[in-house]
Amino acid sequence: MIVGVCGIKRSGSTAQYNMVRLILETIGEINTTGDTFTFVEGINLYKTHVFNKEVYNKSDYIFTTDRDRVEIMQSLERFNTGTIKPMAIMVTHLEKWKQKSLHQDYNDIKNNPRKCIEEISEHLGIKVDVDTILEKFVAIKPSNEYDPKTMLFPNHITKED
Repeated sequence: MIVGVCGIKRSGSTAQYNMVRLILETIGEINTTGDTFTFVEGINLYKTHVFNKEVYNKSDYIFTTDRDRVEIMQSLERFNTGTIKPMAIMVTHLEKWKQKSLHQDYNDIKNNPRKCIEEISEHLGIKVDVDTILEKFVAIKPSNEYDPKTMLFPNHITKED
């Protein structure tokens, strides 16, 4: 199985990725990676923002997120990732991914993660105990260094996000 999480930057895509990851972990071990696409046996979960035709064509499931453009730019400035792609390019990539995705909005991810977990679980066809997944999801916090499992950076979640 190949699953991509491909939302626009600073729109809750890492939160969505972790919801998807926690659900997939209930059915087996998963291979996770961001932006490096080496397909191996089993469940492959990729997180990226840049459109990739190979991943698009080979993915069994794609998930995307979006957020108000002003909020994205403010969050990018707070997160301070260095070079920021122009918004038009990020939106173009998102629109390509969305043609084949379950799309969720930042406000739902932030304010109603339970609903989002239910939607993801249903879309994947994986029955889960939503409350258990929600409990694990809420417990995820940034650590002092980048965590390749959660894909969170120490400053990933800012006060305004």
